Amino acid sequence: SDIEKTFLDMIYFRENMREDVLKEIKKRMNTRKLKDYLLYYPNEFQERVRRVIAKNNTASSKNSLRSKNI
Repeated sequence: SDIEKTFLDMIYFRENMREDVLKEIKKRMNTRKLKDYLLYYPNEFQERVRRVIAKNNTASSKNSLRSKNI
C-alpha cells in the first residue's frame, strides 16, 4: 500500500492522527494520485478527506485538494 491509500484508510476507519504525522503524510503524498483514488469514493467521504487535509493546513499549496473535480 502506498502512502495515499494508507492515508485514505486511516480516514475511512477514523483513526486518530497526531498533527506531526498528518503534516508528514501531507508533505510526502502525491496529490494527483490521491485525487485519482478519491474518484472511487462517495462524495461524503471525499469531503471528509478535504476537511482532514485542510485541518491545520501548513503544507505547501501543492497539497491542496480544493479542486471542483473531486
